[in-house]
Amino acid sequence: MRKAIIIFACLLLLAPAIQAGWSGAIADRNISFNSGDTKLASHARIVAGPEGNLYCVWRQGQTLQTYELYFGRSTDQGVTWSSETVDVMINADDGQSVATTEDRPLGMATDSQGNIFIVWVEDFHEAPDDLREVMLLKSTDEGLTWLHSNSDFNISYDGAPLVDASDPDIAVDNNDNLYVVWYQDIATADTAEIHISISTDGGNTWSGTAADRQISFYNSADARNPAIAVAPNNDIYVVWDEMATPGDFSTYRILYGKSTDGGVTFNSETADLPISTQIRSSDVAYILIDNSGNIHVTWRATQASASPFYYEIFYSGSTDGGATWSGLSGPRIVDFGADDESSANRFGMGLTSGGCLVVVWDERPITYDYNEIWASYSTDGGLTWSGNDEPELISFPDIPVARGAYRPEVVAGVGDTLHVIWNESPAPSGGNYYDIHYSKGDTLTFCSGGGPIIGRCCYNNSSH
Repeated sequence: MRKAIIIFACLLLLAPAIQAGWSGAIADRNISFNSGDTKLASHARIVAGPEGNLYCVWRQGQTLQTYELYFGRSTDQGVTWSSETVDVMINADDGQSVATTEDRPLGMATDSQGNIFIVWVEDFHEAPDDLREVMLLKSTDEGLTWLHSNSDFNISYDGAPLVDASDPDIAVDNNDNLYVVWYQDIATADTAEIHISISTDGGNTWSGTAADRQISFYNSADARNPAIAVAPNNDIYVVWDEMATPGDFSTYRILYGKSTDGGVTFNSETADLPISTQIRSSDVAYILIDNSGNIHVTWRATQASASPFYYEIFYSGSTDGGATWSGLSGPRIVDFGADDESSANRFGMGLTSGGCLVVVWDERPITYDYNEIWASYSTDGGLTWSGNDEPELISFPDIPVARGAYRPEVVAGVGDTLHVIWNESPAPSGGNYYDIHYSKGDTLTFCSGGGPIIGRCCYNNSSH
């Protein structure tokens, strides 16, 4: 035990100068109330509101029971959380589950008035297939109460033909118009495409309830895992993963679509528009846009041509509104990237008001028994990343008791202080249940632009 403590102390001393000084690396911090330790809390999302509050939502349930949405907030920059002392379920208890078809089944955003919006996919458990539609919750009082908490409020088209919706994301523009994207099976073909629903009245009505609206170019390859962001000029950007050759995992790439007219049309409706080269199993992209309109996209992929497939985090950026993308010139890796026999798995990306980027992910290096949470920073718009030399450990390594940490998310709050959440087992050797853990970083003063932080920062008020 003494040896383990010494090793951990050395890791802290050797951390790079850019490190954010994370509280979660010193000790575990559970912010979810989970009496009896029998529930699975996971797939958490975090955003910052315009008033400075932090908001967190996650999926929680038990095996063979329904999974529902639970919520916590902090009004003191992470010092205390409402969810630490009591479970707060916010969606309708109707016997239907919050589905997890992909890594990111939830989306959350705030508008300029401080209203909170949460989207997810509900599983109706209806034959012949488990029908799924996109649902919405809204709070106008900083998360104290929720509209539609007593009955489902769908924002996707639920008419015939019945098809499955998956993996929604949400963003808000400068006029507080709401945009939700997801991928959905095409009833007439064995493929999936990206769909959108728009609200111009604060979420009361949605365009997607009247008819399906597809914004990806239809072909025989599945378009999946969309993420959305809105630029300072209100242009809308959506990214997703898709194979160039259906069935060939080595041809995966990240595509994008752009709308300059409030979502009426997208340039992706008539052609596939890649922002990366083909990298095996590219998926689960994030997109953020800074105050200068620069676009930042990260995703997970592997450069291995044969098993074992060790995954890394990749980056592509655009400084000209999507006309050109850095990722088309070749792979740019965010994490360590060496052949170290470990994978960077689920990840999240955050952005400060001054344009500095932080990516967090879970990974189990060969010297660890279970996954921990790591961070990499870029202070030059994604050109270089601190994690290429030395990723920073931001979760507490439970030595010698192994407890896996997974699915991190990060947001820049007041003063560009970084906040990260993830799910972690409170039991040795992983256990069969998870809590939501939290880590707070120092203020990155050298990355501060002095502007307000809303949602994820700065014009992408979303959970991706």
